[in-house]
Amino acid sequence: MEINDEESHILRAAFRADVTQIVRVIAQRHRASGAALTWQLVRDVREEALADIGLASRWPISMIEQLAAASPVPPSDGQLTAADVDGLRDLAAPIREIYLESDDPSGGTPGSQAAR
Repeated sequence: MEINDEESHILRAAFRADVTQIVRVIAQRHRASGAALTWQLVRDVREEALADIGLASRWPISMIEQLAAASPVPPSDGQLTAADVDGLRDLAAPIREIYLESDDPSGGTPGSQAAR
């Protein structure tokens, strides 16, 4: 079955929405437990999300492989700096959003709490 460009776009958008929701749920669980935003946490959330997406069997493996390849996490250790947090993309972007949601609303630097 061939899909046209519009259908492909819709499929990719649905996939990204599903991925974002899965990553957000995992990141929220870690944030609620008081886990600091570290590179290891980003790697753990990424791996758990990829596993969940694969186990759900809702998406073609090629889409999951493309996502995994497009969202590498550096092998760094320790907590993320504000610049690191700002640079999180792809699979890690929802993690950034979860950790920034709880930043000080009084006007502190975005990401400053995550970098502590």
